[in-house]
Amino acid sequence: MKLLPLLMTILLAGAGFASTGSYQASTVGFRHERGVESRMVVTVLARQDLLPWLALDAGVGLNMFGHDGLAGYGLGAEAEILPLVRLRVRAAVQHDQWNDWRIGENRVLGMLAAEPLDRFELGAGMAWRAPVYDPKRYASPLEWQSDAPEWNLVYHLGWRFLETGPFVASAVLSNLDDLRLQTPHHISFRAEGSWRLDQNWQVVASCGTGVKGLSGLLFSVSEVSANAGVRHAF
Repeated sequence: MKLLPLLMTILLAGAGFASTGSYQASTVGFRHERGVESRMVVTVLARQDLLPWLALDAGVGLNMFGHDGLAGYGLGAEAEILPLVRLRVRAAVQHDQWNDWRIGENRVLGMLAAEPLDRFELGAGMAWRAPVYDPKRYASPLEWQSDAPEWNLVYHLGWRFLETGPFVASAVLSNLDDLRLQTPHHISFRAEGSWRLDQNWQVVASCGTGVKGLSGLLFSVSEVSANAGVRHAF
């Protein structure tokens, strides 16, 4: 069971839905879930186009003021197979950890994404999750033996509703966000924006929340998050 995820990590790897083109990005964010946790997260992401139809990406997150230390990391790949509608195959390997609780999670996911209409992006796939409760091995990305493994749906719907001059804004409904994957019953949504400073530099920001425990007309608001940073194209 350990060999397949290791090979996928080396050969495929990924984070969330990245912009096209090679870039580096750094953001500082805050996450809060009432009664659960509050923390600041510094995230560094990078993407490299290897061929016109193939790109690799990677990222790492660090926690402060809650679960201090490493938050998680991911490696990924994206291949475009039908340029007409920008149909792409994505693969990702991710590791999360919560240091104060001594809990980790390793994930492998794959999905199809496309832009069937201008400014709209759709994606769907599956993820294999392996929570790690062993306090001595929770930080290992190679620990795939789990007491509670599960398959989860991965979904993504994005709409670039505003493009004016250097400013772009999008609304996103997705349980995949850079280095994290929410469970399907956690309905996550966020707003994203970018402001182009020059040919290579952009200011980027996002804020989001969601609902969980949906049952009839009863639901609870999940965590709230916000982040901002810069992206440099190369």
